[in-house]
Formats: sequence, C-alpha cells, structure tokens
Amino acid sequence: MAENPNCTVYVGNLDERVSDRVLYDILIQAGRVVDLYIPRDKETDKPKGFAFAKYESEEVADYAVKLFCGLVTLYNRTLKFAVLILPFDAEFKVDVDEIRCETGQCFSFCQPSDCD
Repeated sequence: MAENPNCTVYVGNLDERVSDRVLYDILIQAGRVVDLYIPRDKETDKPKGFAFAKYESEEVADYAVKLFCGLVTLYNRTLKFAVLILPFDAEFKVDVDEIRCETGQCFSFCQPSDCD
C-alpha cells in the first residue's frame, strides 16, 4: 500500500540556523509529526531553506497549514506552509532552489484569506 503524500506539509523560507528540533517543536503543536526532513546541500551540508513534515493524516496536515499560515517567523523570516498534493503514483524531485513535480501542480499554498 502506498503512503498518502497529502499528509506531507512543505515548509519554506527556512533560515539555515533553524534546527530540526526547533522546527519539530513548532510543528508538533498542530498534531503528531511522523517524519521531518530538512534537505541539505550535498557539497556544503547547509540546509536548502525548506523542509517536509509528514503528519499522521490529511486532516492534521491541512490543519497545520491553516494554523501556521502567516504566523510563524524565525530569524526574521515568515515561514511558508503548503500541503503536498500528488497522486499516489506520482514522483517528485527536490532541486536546490525549487520544487518540481512530474505531474504538474505540487502544492496547495495557503492564501492570505485562509489565515483569517
């Protein structure tokens, strides 16, 4: 059985000083975080500026995005949150500067009106 990618939240605009622990402590406020991954550059080993947090359900992932949208600022950077939306059989690639999807639309970003 394939895992549901819609349980995964993209977290963007991360400063390189944000640790796994600090980010986890914030994200856990929305619900149980099953996995947290902060990609690193292969040459410099510095964080790439984004992360993926997997929650235990789509509902919790959606709640996390709505809860944190526009509210979390670390090191003078407001973090961006989006639910990863992929068909079960889609593949995705992580590039240094951007996220691309084999099937087109990858993320459902919160809108300013969602933060009200």
